[in-house]
Amino acid sequence: MRRSPLPFRVLALFFALTAAPTASSEDQRQRYATLSDPQTMGADNAVEVIQVFWYGCPSCGQLEDQLKPLIDETHGQASFRRMPAVAPRWEPHARAYYAAESLGALEPFHQALARAMQDEHRPIMTETDLINFAREIGINADAFRAAYHSPEVEHQVQQAIALTERFEIASVPALIINGRYRTDLQLAGTQEAMIEVSRALIEDATAPQSRRGRRGQRQSSPVMPHDPRPWTHDRPPPSGAQTRVSAGLRLTTSGSSTASLSDNWRETDAT
Repeated sequence: MRRSPLPFRVLALFFALTAAPTASSEDQRQRYATLSDPQTMGADNAVEVIQVFWYGCPSCGQLEDQLKPLIDETHGQASFRRMPAVAPRWEPHARAYYAAESLGALEPFHQALARAMQDEHRPIMTETDLINFAREIGINADAFRAAYHSPEVEHQVQQAIALTERFEIASVPALIINGRYRTDLQLAGTQEAMIEVSRALIEDATAPQSRRGRRGQRQSSPVMPHDPRPWTHDRPPPSGAQTRVSAGLRLTTSGSSTASLSDNWRETDAT
């Protein structure tokens, strides 16, 4: 049997990390996981929120749009940044992300590539594809190629590989709060719930010590509202769901024509 790539060997651990029901109700679930190797990422006492994404994931683009109000609301309390998840077929996208950043062209490149892959369904998967795409949107192809293979970009990609494993990423989009907690669609169920969870964790991390002490258990394990998910990571997708394979991952969407992809996409290691 083919072994899963290293960053996705954590899939089995993902299920073990599911939060237990809260003391207040057997029906409640925490919609986040506490990482087994936490590491505070932010500086100057700010909470850092990392948006982990892949360009071929429509939910990642949708979540990025929905994060904007939270970014505005928590200005000064939290900092936000993106990180491309790295799996074998995703590594070219991570290299391209950091290459564009090093050239000062990240935002136009990021938005254009997300639109091309997520909305236009263009198969931009290889180094050649990405260099041609950079040229298409007005970036010098020779400069982009040089940046793509630069030591600086290599270092950033290796960091992203290590963090993909440290953050126990088994699906995207995912949000990492302060290097300690992870929430994603499999845990939270919806993008709205992911943002709600993130907001609660940011508030908990930035609350005065006296307030955290009065909250008792919430200091280390914030209580999330009742989980309204129609299905969860430990149950199979609903009947009628359709599965297709893209870029080495199985993508499962609701069979309903009216269901939101943002509510029902999940990505797991394909066999």
